[in-house]
Amino acid sequence: MAIQRMFSRKRASPYDLNPRGSNALNYAANHTDYRISQFLIEEGADPNLPNKTGRVASELMWESSFAGRFGDEGLSIVGSILKDTDYTETCGFSTLHKIVLGIIQGDLRSELDVSTASIDQGDARKRTPLSWAVIRDDFEAVQALLAFEADSNRVDNLGQPPLHFARSPERTALHCICYTYGSPEVVDLLIGAGIPVDVRDNDDETPLLNAVFWHRTAAVKSLIGQGADVNAANASSRNNAIHFDVNFDHYEIIPLLLANGAQYASIDSGGKNIAHMAAASAGTKTMEVLEKANLAGLDVSLRDRNGETPADIIARRDIFGDSELGVHVAFEAFLRSVTPVDS
Repeated sequence: MAIQRMFSRKRASPYDLNPRGSNALNYAANHTDYRISQFLIEEGADPNLPNKTGRVASELMWESSFAGRFGDEGLSIVGSILKDTDYTETCGFSTLHKIVLGIIQGDLRSELDVSTASIDQGDARKRTPLSWAVIRDDFEAVQALLAFEADSNRVDNLGQPPLHFARSPERTALHCICYTYGSPEVVDLLIGAGIPVDVRDNDDETPLLNAVFWHRTAAVKSLIGQGADVNAANASSRNNAIHFDVNFDHYEIIPLLLANGAQYASIDSGGKNIAHMAAASAGTKTMEVLEKANLAGLDVSLRDRNGETPADIIARRDIFGDSELGVHVAFEAFLRSVTPVDS
């Protein structure tokens, strides 16, 4: 895999940290399958190294398993990798939490028929059973909890309600579904339950930004259909949805955003536009989508705050993955396709 090639070429190591103090394992634990996390741990990455926000990779791996991203055996897989079989006992899960998470067997509606006293009870991170049901994209559990009047706007200890969990296990339920599976049925159900489509989390991001970041194309379509603002941006970075799409090589979503009014010439807080982002990290297919998009007026010679143009960035780019093969040629074709603003 690409990360092995990077390690073998000495272009990266498991000990590298980003500006937030996170190593590659922190990212892998929350974004990829368990095999990459296992590989990084075997290479020497510390699963218990806290970043600047206090989060550690081992926690994120457990949360990914609770979210169902590692399959039915996720809890035992993570326990084996981390050599920890007692973590679930520290999470403050109620019986309803445990049924939703599959930790114990039980019928959720039958349990709620007996009592709804703990329906909005949070776990150790103040996440409710509804938040976890959304994170897991469990439509039946979401329906059941809403039918018994679970609070869809209750937030966790990061200020995130269930709508945000449509994107991430650290957001609201809507953010949550956008983070994990992106089920449009759950997105529509949560918005119908009263969660505003452009609700912002503690990072000042909307569910659409979450869905785009996590490549949940179906959720993006649903949110746009519900009237989401395609140009909403993160307050600090000023990254908007099309920035995320290009940065993370989500070429399928780009035409959808452009068709709904995405401001493709917008600039982030670092002085970069999508040409800089494409030069840094986009694959060949993204370049081809941009070439065909007729992005008239995009400044492809813009210098960012480091004084670099997109051409400067692509010139030093190495190739590590198959999706990048031919990227330099494709980037040149993209640049040639852009009509200057004064032409």
